[in-house]
Amino acid sequence: MNEKLYSKYRVAELIGKSLMGTIESDEQAELDRWLQNDEASKLYQDIIDNKKLNDKYEFYQSLSTDKKYNQLQGKINKSIKVKRFRQLMKYAAILVLFLSVAFYWQYRSNEQEQLITQETLNEIKPGYSKATLILADGTEVALDAHKNQNIQSSGVSFIENKDDVLEYKAANDNTLANIGYNTLHVPHGGIYSVVLPDGTRVWVNSASSIKYPEAFVGETREVELNGEAYFHVVKSNKKFIVKTKTLDVTVLGTSFNVSAYDDDDFFATTLVEGKVQLTSEHLGEVILAPNQQGYYKKGLKDIQLNSKINVRNFTSWKDGKFYFEHEPLDNILRKLGRWYDFEVKFEDEKFKNIVFTGVARKDNELRSLMDMIAKTARIDYKAYKNENNTIEIEIFKN
Repeated sequence: MNEKLYSKYRVAELIGKSLMGTIESDEQAELDRWLQNDEASKLYQDIIDNKKLNDKYEFYQSLSTDKKYNQLQGKINKSIKVKRFRQLMKYAAILVLFLSVAFYWQYRSNEQEQLITQETLNEIKPGYSKATLILADGTEVALDAHKNQNIQSSGVSFIENKDDVLEYKAANDNTLANIGYNTLHVPHGGIYSVVLPDGTRVWVNSASSIKYPEAFVGETREVELNGEAYFHVVKSNKKFIVKTKTLDVTVLGTSFNVSAYDDDDFFATTLVEGKVQLTSEHLGEVILAPNQQGYYKKGLKDIQLNSKINVRNFTSWKDGKFYFEHEPLDNILRKLGRWYDFEVKFEDEKFKNIVFTGVARKDNELRSLMDMIAKTARIDYKAYKNENNTIEIEIFKN
């Protein structure tokens, strides 16, 4: 029996002995220490009230809440035939005390958990235009603090941060001799858009980063992605290549989504229009047509080609929506966690596989989304800050 549960029954035992006049001096001192708490003292007065005691006994006769109750109820039933009414009431008093104290603490515990959950979720606010630009010389620029401003670059290109879009424009007299690389890092709870030097526009999702040159030179246009981004690539004779740790995506001009998070066990490219080639030294090549998805489960040997997909399920995030269709709860909460910046803990691993379908705006408060998921999936949750001061949401049975 854990310590918290033990203390509940210990207090009930002490109160019962006090009422029956069998309490020892050291036990009385222990009870007195507990009664120094105002809430405990009030509970004690409610318990020893004769009228309330009788009312509770009549009510609890119809209940069967735990092992302690059943044991005591059995003693009461046996005592009816062989013991006097006064002795019977002693057992009844103990029974009521056990249940009263246990219910009281359970109520207080639930109430406190609900309060903690509410306060914790109130701290989480949806965001949008949050990102950091890391220049070639290592300078970090917080873009939300430099709205509608030009950003100093190496001289190869002009960088304009306007209307939450970072746009690169080639300088007229650049030498292209020492082209530096910039990195756009988007944290949890953010989305940011960048127009690359060739005019290609990229929407970068939460907890993602993209590295690119200040000007494209040579025979290809190459960028490096960690996380998720949606690309609308400007057509050119130069191939546009998105390099990830898992696979490379090669196109000439097209629109597509790439999901390549390190903490996901999969890689996925979803093609909206045009043609995409997925390439890996170990996995070979796969060509995608519009409305197809190349999906690779990390650790396997083949790239799957999925034709029966709804493209908006994988691209709606850039338009400010969550869209889930028959998706496991584990995947859903991982996506929500990247947006609202929280970690997830499951009481039972089987809850991860609960399938959920729904759509919601990304500017909704997290509590409304969690309530909707909990009601639909028939689970419950609580939110709190763990020992690392990180917000954690625990999923458990309703």
